Amino acid sequence: MGRFASVLLTGAVSGLATLVPAAAPAQTALVVRPGALDFHTKHVGTESYKRARITNRTGADVRLLVTAGLPDDFGFGLMPGETCPSLEPEILAAGDSCDAVVRFTPSAGLPAGRPRAR
Repeated sequence: MGRFASVLLTGAVSGLATLVPAAAPAQTALVVRPGALDFHTKHVGTESYKRARITNRTGADVRLLVTAGLPDDFGFGLMPGETCPSLEPEILAAGDSCDAVVRFTPSAGLPAGRPRAR
């Protein structure tokens, strides 16, 4: 196969995961929507899942691998509803999409059972 692409999940601040194509924008036409997953304020120990759709607009098949460099409060890979490859590269055909799913389980912050601060 000709092209290889990867999408990297990063977490810069608590409750926010950012998804970016690992290649420079001029070299890839992978579109990630939304580009950031905002989990807002959550109670300690609760689980929340969010998904982002990755679409191949390159006009050719690509071998895709979604990787993560997330803080401990986030989980990625083999999540419910995830259709993007996270263990080894797989073909994402031209025009096709897949879903990357991220879990957020805060370990510090608001105690469980307390009202959320806004």
